Amino acid sequence: MYSKRTMTKGSYIVCSVGLAVVIIFTALPYYCMTSITFPGWNIYWSYAEVQKKMYVLFAGLALLGAVTTLKKRNSFQDVFINVAAPLNVLLVLKTLQYHPLITCGVLAAAAVFTLFKVGACKGIWRYDWCFKKIRLIYYVCRRQSVYFLLFAFAPLAVWVNYQEYARADEVLTCFKAEMEDETEIGETEDLSLVNDEEWEQLTAEERFGEVKKIVSYETDKLGVGSVDLFAVKELTDGRSAYYSHQDRSISVNIIYLNECSLEEAVHIAAHETYHRYQNVLLDSLTTLEEAGIDVESMAYYEDAIELRKACKNYYLDSLSFDSYSSNLMEVQAEIYAKEEIKEFRKRFGWEEKK
Repeated sequence: MYSKRTMTKGSYIVCSVGLAVVIIFTALPYYCMTSITFPGWNIYWSYAEVQKKMYVLFAGLALLGAVTTLKKRNSFQDVFINVAAPLNVLLVLKTLQYHPLITCGVLAAAAVFTLFKVGACKGIWRYDWCFKKIRLIYYVCRRQSVYFLLFAFAPLAVWVNYQEYARADEVLTCFKAEMEDETEIGETEDLSLVNDEEWEQLTAEERFGEVKKIVSYETDKLGVGSVDLFAVKELTDGRSAYYSHQDRSISVNIIYLNECSLEEAVHIAAHETYHRYQNVLLDSLTTLEEAGIDVESMAYYEDAIELRKACKNYYLDSLSFDSYSSNLMEVQAEIYAKEEIKEFRKRFGWEEKK
């Protein structure tokens, strides 16, 4: 059955590992890459972390599959199975994030299907229990399980991708604190935060709770009303957080939040809340103009008018780091965030980071 060899053992191993490595650097980043988050286990892997793990997983499993099947005829089908095995792991992880019950159900079905195929393979059972029989069972289990999982999880992963795109606000949100749930915190009273050492021990969800306190404090201090706060999966453009005036919300990158320091968390909270303040100010300009007041000719509003110009250029400026960082919206928000960090240092006795 396995006497006719398609390729040499060395070529078989090189093809398996080589194809796995090629996929890592070509199709994987564009079609399969994802950040991985399991809030219940406090697991938050960024795109970069997932890709690093895939370097080891793809090459390692492909090599393991090749080495453990050297006694087969080493066909191109075997090479495909060696490469499909680590791909299945990635697809399972991608689906498991959102649909754990479906994922476990498919895995259980794969196990039942594989055992059925092993039992139906008469060629195996003509041997007494020996290394060869175990090896043949392994070959059948490997082939049947890999194909079953690939054909089951490939469409599921495509469906998950579509859900992430079509229902991003709902699907990609890990934690949320909506306006009606916000607790008002006075500007000079009642704000209590953990210290640096305690912060390092917190889960991402607990850190989100601390950021919620800071955002509530900042919105109260600036007098701009409360905002929705969301912790979302990693943003593909690399932002750690952003403010949406349309949704009146601040979204924080949960993977960044799980890794950042307490001061960095204060920085992003103050920075994004100040964007709320800027947009409220610009709304007031619009209200005055709708009331027939020519704000353009009034020196009192010069700074606000300059800010509006910067807001109109914000998207185009965001395409370049230099223009983005020099946009007045960002300059003001950065100044405010740095001043707030100084205030928090004094208030809570934090040591200045070198």
